[in-house]
Amino acid sequence: MTSIYLTFFSFVQIFLPIIVSIVALILIFRFINRYEKKSEERSAIEKQQLDYISNKVNEIEKLLKQID
Repeated sequence: MTSIYLTFFSFVQIFLPIIVSIVALILIFRFINRYEKKSEERSAIEKQQLDYISNKVNEIEKLLKQID
């Protein structure tokens, strides 16, 4: 009976750090992936805003040319 416990604990001592390391790596990669997606979304929103502003500037320039 005690040999079963010793064998179990020796496996735990060997495999527990490996399992914890794998879980930590998975969490790190998920965090990086989520951060990249958010940055891509932000850049897409910023591009839309810049396009909107440039269109408005073009409209203002056309109106100013009409006034002249």
